[in-house]
Amino acid sequence: MCLLRPAPNDGVTTISHSYRQPVIIDTDADVDDLFAISYLMNVRITVQIPTIEIMAITTVGNAFTSPLYSAPVVLTLLSKLNCQYGVPVAHGQNAPSLPLTGYGVPMSLITAIDQYFKCLNTSINPGVEASPFNAVELIIYILKRAEHPVDILVLGTLTNIAEAITRDRTIVSKIGTLYFSSAGDLLRRRIKQHILPNIFNATNIADVDDVNPNVFLDLLAVQRVFAAGISRIVMMPSEIQHQVPYNTTQLKHFLKQYNITLTKFVYDFITSFAKCLYEPEERLYWWDPSTAQLMIQLQHGEKPSFCTEFDSNQHVKIVSSPFSGSKYFGQEVKDNKNHLTNVTICKKLDDEVFLRTFLTQIDTKHSCSYKNKYKHRYDIRLQKELLKN
Repeated sequence: MCLLRPAPNDGVTTISHSYRQPVIIDTDADVDDLFAISYLMNVRITVQIPTIEIMAITTVGNAFTSPLYSAPVVLTLLSKLNCQYGVPVAHGQNAPSLPLTGYGVPMSLITAIDQYFKCLNTSINPGVEASPFNAVELIIYILKRAEHPVDILVLGTLTNIAEAITRDRTIVSKIGTLYFSSAGDLLRRRIKQHILPNIFNATNIADVDDVNPNVFLDLLAVQRVFAAGISRIVMMPSEIQHQVPYNTTQLKHFLKQYNITLTKFVYDFITSFAKCLYEPEERLYWWDPSTAQLMIQLQHGEKPSFCTEFDSNQHVKIVSSPFSGSKYFGQEVKDNKNHLTNVTICKKLDDEVFLRTFLTQIDTKHSCSYKNKYKHRYDIRLQKELLKN
């Protein structure tokens, strides 16, 4: 459970956790992000005990959802899961750390999430009330007042995390492990030489397929976060996520084989990936849900393990500027031995273990584990305490 206590020095809420691992989810609110959130709202090692405490879901508006819709999309999902008051959802940064002209996410991808909900006969209300704090404020408050390290799961760009660290570097020591989804292999991956030095002048994603959008949409944010001295970073490369392809036939087979019953919304939600995006299945993968499951595996030693091989390195990689002229995307930093980052990369997956675990954990027998009333939610209590002080 999560316990809230007033701090003795300032009267503001302090966070204490007994057995749940505290987590902040940072997302660009794309469809696969919402799959991951659905899984994490209920994830448990046993039926009785949730494994994590989601302290906040923070959104970025510089990727695959328009800024106005990023938080309302998440809130709409939570309401469909009967979790609408469970966790704070905060609007975040809407522009990259270093605005550059050139490549932008196509409007067809930005509006895809709205199209997806309409396909499910669900509407998104952009006027729904998000957290009274913005994402960066909430991240800083949670980390500064946490009694134990807080893990961060990043399902989009690193913009919010980089901005939070820039505003208050003391929070770095409170970050347990940072999990970065669809990151590309920053330890080995090279940008195609013909793109440099104009990566941001690329006309489509295919031009920069060596590097995932979560990286190149805010290159400076990646540089700042990887240079901050976070004790451990775990990355799920996009090329490894291609080992967990999306397949409706396989999905429905697993539901039947393991006698898993889902609510109509959840069933339609996860089986309509191709239909509602008007995409062929062979182009779709379980991107962000695989990173979410990797986090649970490493936090709790979940068995059987769906990530079967890892690569580790104790050097931090700083992403170089696209205008540096270097053909290497990562530059190794060795001159500061006190701030090396332990980087872990998943190298090989078991897609059957992934899908079985994913579907079992969102089984409707596991009702939403977040039953807070609005007035009891962490950010609302925090706001009241700050106003009093």
